[in-house]
Amino acid sequence: MPSAAQLEFMRPLTVAILSERRAVAPFGIAGGGSAERGMNLVLKKDGHTVNIGAKSVVELQARQQNAT
Repeated sequence: MPSAAQLEFMRPLTVAILSERRAVAPFGIAGGGSAERGMNLVLKKDGHTVNIGAKSVVELQARQQNAT
């Protein structure tokens, strides 16, 4: 089951993300298959979602959400 974290910022903020396993899935061990790749998303106030990639700096407005 994928894990997720969702953050909502109460004021305008610059957010930096430095993550791995977004382009290439992590390999399995002990005979297991590869895991799912991760995604870093910004949920805009107007309802659409933007994938910001693995390494990014974004300016967020108050009440916007960042989901990882």
